[in-house]
Amino acid sequence: MALLLPNGPELFESFLAVAKLGANAVPPNGRLVPDELEFLLSDSGSETLPYGMTFDEPVGELERRGTTPVRRWTRVGAGKGPGFARDYAELQAAASPLEPAIGAGDDDDFVILYTSGTTGLPKGAVHSHRTAIWGAVSMFTDFELRYRDRYLLFMPAFHVGGLNPFVACLMGAVTVVVMSGFDARLAWKGVGEERVNAFIAVPAMLAEMLPPVERGEVDASSVRWIMRRVALITLRLDS
Repeated sequence: MALLLPNGPELFESFLAVAKLGANAVPPNGRLVPDELEFLLSDSGSETLPYGMTFDEPVGELERRGTTPVRRWTRVGAGKGPGFARDYAELQAAASPLEPAIGAGDDDDFVILYTSGTTGLPKGAVHSHRTAIWGAVSMFTDFELRYRDRYLLFMPAFHVGGLNPFVACLMGAVTVVVMSGFDARLAWKGVGEERVNAFIAVPAMLAEMLPPVERGEVDASSVRWIMRRVALITLRLDS
């Protein structure tokens, strides 16, 4: 199942549903154009595609082409969607309240994360439930993620920088404050209002976020650490 959704409740609900069913989640990069999405959907064999309303145009193009294995389209968002797509909220309301059976084990595949394809076609990196669990465990041991912390998530879930922390927070009873995308001003607003303790960012994001801290314009007093992706450097703010 491909999940063309921004960070939000529907994306993470879908991730957990796929995991419990024993199916494979395939989260594409939301910046891909139809030709790139067509390759990824075909390569992964995705037959179901929940997608956000902001992707109406590229998804409509893919459906018209009829060249992907997708047979079930589900739209997330307000307003009337195209006739070929089911409505996510309606499906959710009609779902059974009974807890479904677990259909996967630790060594079953969980998610396929695609590489950027900068030197060729993207390649699908398959992660099992076990590797997702150990990725979460490593966050607790390496970066001092603590029980009842509050974590700010703006990294996209089509990348391990977004998906691994979500799984770790779920396992460790950590509150996740979710942003649909990165905005430095809104990120600091969320940190202050929600008393966020930790988050992960790439250097370009930190370049936007650190100057307001240095100028004393934001309240970062609750933040204990920031992990800078790529260089794998942890910035300790409580020392």
